[in-house]
Amino acid sequence: MLTGRELSDIQVRPAPSMVYGTPLVMGALAMLIGLICLLARTFKEGIFLLVAGGVLARWSRVHDFRPRPHRRERTFRVSPDAVESEARVFARDDIHRLIIKNGMTGDRALQSWSAVPAVVTSTAVATNLEQRARTADICYSLELETDGKAYMLAGGMDETTANGLLHDVCKILRFSTN
Repeated sequence: MLTGRELSDIQVRPAPSMVYGTPLVMGALAMLIGLICLLARTFKEGIFLLVAGGVLARWSRVHDFRPRPHRRERTFRVSPDAVESEARVFARDDIHRLIIKNGMTGDRALQSWSAVPAVVTSTAVATNLEQRARTADICYSLELETDGKAYMLAGGMDETTANGLLHDVCKILRFSTN
């Protein structure tokens, strides 16, 4: 456990998850068609479309596509001599570097999101790529590397917040930020 005069507890809350427009619109449209079915006295179809549309619209508002470590709040401690995170203490001299990573684009299968190729004709594919890119915008993490392993200190941030956190932690540890 860290002690000292310059001890800083840092608490990071992840950014709110994105609302995905396509499923939300599809759910609302299904609910509208369900209401029309109810007015036309086709009750089974109408009720099914109302429930399915409501579930789809609700899912689009609450589902978070970020990796699980980027969805939860994290707290860690920093002093000029060490960093403590999740009951682990990392001595300042043992820390190789502090880095910012993106939890979505670090996966090789998802690295080509920044531009949708002109040959993409499917609206669903293009929308999916756009939603993943928007999710990646709030999937940055601050990681500490030591002994050949990386340990996440905080995640679920946008790039600006992650850079600010990196700067603050480096300042406390008296690391060079160049």
